[in-house]
Amino acid sequence: MVAILCTARSVDACACADLGSIADEYHKSSAVFIGRIVAIEISTRVYKGDKIEKMVATFEVEQRWKGPSLRRLRVQTCGTQTFVCTCGADFQLGQRYVVFAEGKMLETSSCNRTAIANPAGDDLLKDLDAIAKRK
Repeated sequence: MVAILCTARSVDACACADLGSIADEYHKSSAVFIGRIVAIEISTRVYKGDKIEKMVATFEVEQRWKGPSLRRLRVQTCGTQTFVCTCGADFQLGQRYVVFAEGKMLETSSCNRTAIANPAGDDLLKDLDAIAKRK
């Protein structure tokens, strides 16, 4: 007789604070834009003996509501395409995204409104136009 013992690792779910309104998130974000991912790389560093990997996506900016006036912006998120982080954005090379990023080193997560850009247009884009005009 052969016995197989399987154990499950505990998985921490991502706990996000309430996003509030689109205007709230716009105002707390350092950059808000639409862009297409033209490159993805993995950034690795060691912190307190642990190896920490983050995915860094380079976006070709198509439309900007807020943030640096650069043609390309780099945005990081936790995890990689082979290591899943429950709070990381699921970036895919070549895909277009509406990005809400925070910090000096721009970063986003599943706790932001960052999402694939809707090709048919979206109320979100109209809301962002209106918010940016009100600044």
